[in-house]
Amino acid sequence: LESSACPESAPAEPPVVAGPIGADLANVGLVHGANLVDVDALPKGDSAWGVRQLVGNVWEWTATTFYPWPGYAMDYPYREQSAPWFGTSKVARGGCFATPELLLRLRGGEYRSFYDPAERHELAVGFRTCALP
Repeated sequence: LESSACPESAPAEPPVVAGPIGADLANVGLVHGANLVDVDALPKGDSAWGVRQLVGNVWEWTATTFYPWPGYAMDYPYREQSAPWFGTSKVARGGCFATPELLLRLRGGEYRSFYDPAERHELAVGFRTCALP
C-alpha cells in the first residue's frame, strides 16, 4: 500500500512508459473481454519483484488519500471530475479489465483513480492480499 499522500510521493516528472500493454501482459482494454483472468495468468506481466497483475483485472485500493498531483490546475470542463473528492476518497491504482491501456500509460504509468470506501458501487475495485513464504 502507498504510505503517503500523493503530492509528497508522486514524481514531479514521471518517466515515459514506452510501448503498449499487450494482452500477454495485463487484462486491460477488454482484450480478454469483460472478464477477470486467473491470478496465475499472464506471467509475462510480472513486476521486477515477481508480483503478478499489478496492472489490470481490477483497480487496487491503496491506503493513500486522494489529493491532486503537484501543479494540478482545475480547468473547464473537468473541474468537477475529481476536485470535489480531494481529501475524502482513497487512491486506486492499476486499472481494471475495461481501462484502456493508453490511459494507464499516462503520467509515465502513474495514472490512478479514486473511490470513496463507503460507496461500493464500483465493481471493478479490489485489494491485494499477500503472505510470506
